Amino acid sequence: GIVAQEAMKQTGKYTPMKQWIYMHALQLLSLEKASKAVGDRYDYYRCLFGDSFVANAKKAKFFLVGCGALGCEFLKNIALTGLGCSNEGAVHVTDDDVIELSNLSRQFLFRRKHVGKLKAECASGSAVDMNPDLKCGLKLHTTRVEPKTENEFSDKFWQSLDFVINALDNIKARYYVDTKCVTFGKPLFESGTLGTQANQTVHVPKKTPCYQEGSPPGEGQGIAMCTLTFFPFEPLHCIEWSRVMFGSVFEDGPSAYEDLRKSGVEKYLEKTGKNISEEKDTLEKTLKWVKIASNPTLEQCVKLAMDHFLQFFRDECKNLIHTFPKDARKVDKKSGEDRGPFWHGRRRFPRPHEEFDAKNQDHVDFVYHTTCIFADTFGLTKGGYPDEKEVLKLAATTETAEWTPKKENVDDPEGGGEQKGATMVSSDDYEEIENMRKEIQKLDVDKLVKLFPAEFEKDDDTNHHVDWITIASNLRGWTRNLKPSTKQHCRMIAGRIIAAIATATASITGLVFMEVYKQILAVENIDDYRWSTINLAVNTYVIELPCDPKCHRSGKMVTEEVQDDEVVEVKKILTCIPDKFTCYDFIDFKDGKDLKISEFIERFAKQEGGLKINFLSRKSNNKGVPMYQEINVAMYQNKKKFSERMLQRMKNPTQKKILQQSIDTANAMLEQATSYDNMTVFEAYTKAYGPLEDPNREFLVLDADVTPTDRELEDGEEIEIPAIKYYFR
Repeated sequence: GIVAQEAMKQTGKYTPMKQWIYMHALQLLSLEKASKAVGDRYDYYRCLFGDSFVANAKKAKFFLVGCGALGCEFLKNIALTGLGCSNEGAVHVTDDDVIELSNLSRQFLFRRKHVGKLKAECASGSAVDMNPDLKCGLKLHTTRVEPKTENEFSDKFWQSLDFVINALDNIKARYYVDTKCVTFGKPLFESGTLGTQANQTVHVPKKTPCYQEGSPPGEGQGIAMCTLTFFPFEPLHCIEWSRVMFGSVFEDGPSAYEDLRKSGVEKYLEKTGKNISEEKDTLEKTLKWVKIASNPTLEQCVKLAMDHFLQFFRDECKNLIHTFPKDARKVDKKSGEDRGPFWHGRRRFPRPHEEFDAKNQDHVDFVYHTTCIFADTFGLTKGGYPDEKEVLKLAATTETAEWTPKKENVDDPEGGGEQKGATMVSSDDYEEIENMRKEIQKLDVDKLVKLFPAEFEKDDDTNHHVDWITIASNLRGWTRNLKPSTKQHCRMIAGRIIAAIATATASITGLVFMEVYKQILAVENIDDYRWSTINLAVNTYVIELPCDPKCHRSGKMVTEEVQDDEVVEVKKILTCIPDKFTCYDFIDFKDGKDLKISEFIERFAKQEGGLKINFLSRKSNNKGVPMYQEINVAMYQNKKKFSERMLQRMKNPTQKKILQQSIDTANAMLEQATSYDNMTVFEAYTKAYGPLEDPNREFLVLDADVTPTDRELEDGEEIEIPAIKYYFR
């Protein structure tokens, strides 16, 4: 890979190497004497590393996740090394993607005849051609690795592995595989490329950090939402805005509607009621799409397309101009000081598209592509997409609303600051929510037609998705006098495509396999392993020792928090039990079969020296919906009594509704407290998160908040414990 990149530099691209480069991996040298050749294809490995290396390599059981650019190189190395190439070995390979023509420039296990076929099948077939022994251990999968497929990639599957090699191109999947490796204590070999840059890391249980504890290379901090929404100043901002709007227009609403149709009214309202801050928005989307879906016609699709055209490119621009005219000034809210013109620097004054113009091809393209995607959503395209002339004819007769001035809610956008989201639900909101819930209760879900929410797909040129992103981005760019973007550029940005070249891929996978060899040789000393970061363009090669694992340590700390719009220092005391535990440490709780939650809490306190659980959720990076939380029964009983007394005295309808809401909340919490006494831990888990995909799972991984029973917590003190492995079988 390095030599090939140097050859390419003769074209004048990048900096040629003008010196010697020397690298060694003496950690790989075997302690045993060199073995004699026996006349098979593995003699070079045998002579260098010994017989035991070849034997262990053949018996290796591992999982290669992904068969793209990295995966093809890994499979080549696997076949040539003989890794897992025996009846005793296991080479699990998976990828659910299909081969595209553009893949052939860097994924060398594929040929023109493979285009349109599954990557896992074709890559494995090409690797078997290199080494027929691979067929003995090859276990082919064509399924995506994710929570939904844990029936295939089960706990038993992960337990059977010796190690995992990731060849993935997205952070979400990497995090998921990393979580599995942490849970089951399996070494993980990670790598990634970004043009001529590449890096590789090896994550050994209890000896290095897990992948999620490091900062993913190449991951930016994103673009401020205020910049996307109101003040784009680069074509990139318009493309990212278009991707966000695609989800808002074609995914979120239809998905909320389908959730109602599939779950039924009762379960749907129960789910939406759990998130008060988002309940109003979700109910509005659902009811909007209930109305839209009542008339699933092409005319309706065109009407929606026209409405969105005017909303995005006329109304939003005019509203911004109405809020901040061209001569607007920035004024300090506290002092009243004039801070200069509002529209300056990167902030571009918008120019709206006044009305839909059938002679403007960009206008026509937006309405046409929008109509086609809505037609897909309604299931109207089984016989093909509508003709552009037909759509234009309908657009000419479609009635549209006039623009009415509206103030945009922009909170101090200086420097691309974020808009402040509402954190409180007002009494008016409660009234609207209640009315919408009543409206939904009247619906007969059996009469709702099925919709097909769009899922953005960058690789299908017939589905109008990338076309929509491109034209929406360019129409928005025109309003800010920005250069238009090409379809291919929009595909790369919206589809999160990272430019990859064969030289960087070959180089980094070679470095990964040096670390894999150490795993086969059973190298125990973590100082013999290496992490690598390279940039072939500028001849940067950094090879370093792995980091120490991240430990959770007890001690005092000072953090910064925002309180009343001011940043203040908050002193905290962190008590870790046990001290210096890592993500690889778990609290094993055996014999949890059929235990009620209250019984589990009682036994856990005895097992762990008096630590009482007051919050339980499934293990995740951010604690979400709880499966259990301690409820102050006496407080809610008193709250209910007080609200009932006040309700009898109140005459104001709005205040009466707020009090009734308080009573309903108290009743719900008291009912929840009672249910905890009757539910088992397993029942509470499945009620909160749904049934397990793996029917043979033996344990749950839980996060818990705890308090000591033998003392009071100090001011600002928090207690951290490892995740709990709760065995329920």
